[in-house]
Amino acid sequence: IQLFASIPTTAAQSKDDKPATGSISGVVKIDGVEAEGVGVVIVRAGIRGGDVVAVSRTRSGKDGSIRFEGLPPGSYRLSAYAAGAVFLEPSPWSNRLTIPLAAGESVEDVSLELVRGGVITGKLLDRAGNPIAGQAVDVIRSPPADSDSERMIRPPRFEGSDDRGV
Repeated sequence: IQLFASIPTTAAQSKDDKPATGSISGVVKIDGVEAEGVGVVIVRAGIRGGDVVAVSRTRSGKDGSIRFEGLPPGSYRLSAYAAGAVFLEPSPWSNRLTIPLAAGESVEDVSLELVRGGVITGKLLDRAGNPIAGQAVDVIRSPPADSDSERMIRPPRFEGSDDRGV
């Protein structure tokens, strides 16, 4: 199932004055293999005030393909979600997630990569060996030693330790 954004025109705008819309398309992969049924959200990037505005959602096709059409000019960001997998994304300090789109432009070959997730368990203890309750826990993956890229795995949500430090 694919959902496409419908951008309404204003009353002052005639059909002839409507700006040319563009499209963004690509593929979703899990562990390097095209993946069907992965949820993908596209949002407008760079909105004043830091608000994130979801433009559309879709699920990848049998061949992992995704396509968003009818997009007005602007900057967009894509995120992918699948059970048991995490979205590999560039470092939050880079702009590689932002896709600029000009009027009438078609951006193709966008690749969204996910990897199968794992489980990390442990216990947070203070120096005296007592459990630390309510401590936020984040997981950050270091880039491979042979890579100059900064990539990070963002967990679907941030967790905190419970009363046992777990």
